[in-house]
Amino acid sequence: MQSTHHLLKLLLPALTLFISPITNADLLITYTSGNMLWHDEQSDFTNSGDYWDSSYLVSDEIQFEVSFITPDFELDTGEWQYLTFYNPVVSLSSSHYFESYTIDAGGYFGLELAPDNFFRDWFFSFGVTENENPSGIKEKGIFSAGGWLDSMAGGGATREQLVYTKNDWFFTHHNLLWEADTIATFGGESFDGKLTIKKISLPEPSTALLLLAGLFSVALLRNKRRTDYHT
Repeated sequence: MQSTHHLLKLLLPALTLFISPITNADLLITYTSGNMLWHDEQSDFTNSGDYWDSSYLVSDEIQFEVSFITPDFELDTGEWQYLTFYNPVVSLSSSHYFESYTIDAGGYFGLELAPDNFFRDWFFSFGVTENENPSGIKEKGIFSAGGWLDSMAGGGATREQLVYTKNDWFFTHHNLLWEADTIATFGGESFDGKLTIKKISLPEPSTALLLLAGLFSVALLRNKRRTDYHT
């Protein structure tokens, strides 16, 4: 028992040193869109492939906010930078669309930065699939936006868009129930969107801590065997 006590006194300082999580520098980038208005729309009957101009969603509009996490990077390096980060989306909120969603693979966030800081463009695109819809309607969407960046604290959007797909939905026409697929576009040019960039630190598992825990367990086991042998 005394030997175990001594072992703990030796290992506790090292354990305290390693128990602090190793952190990794990252950027949290958040984009809040402006009020995206209905732009155009097409529908067809039950996947017939014969699309026509429609306006079932003409009164709709949408706003959304999306957050990305990317590795840290320097905005001012004195040379051109072209940075692209794939599948960076960590959260999405939108008004009355996509409440229970999955972010599709293949999304990206990109930047183009000039050495004199005069030209700072950003752009992103990602897809969304609705997971659960009680009515059986299949919903998908592609969000995209791009603009210029004037500081770490803000920017101005010059274009933003949602291409929204609504499949297998029903409507009444001439006293008959019809099934249709619809593709609608929302957005356009806007300066209401806002991009913010914030430095964050994300904890990472410490390999050293795991190794130390393993050595500690082995030491305790060996001490127990030695104690059992002497008793």
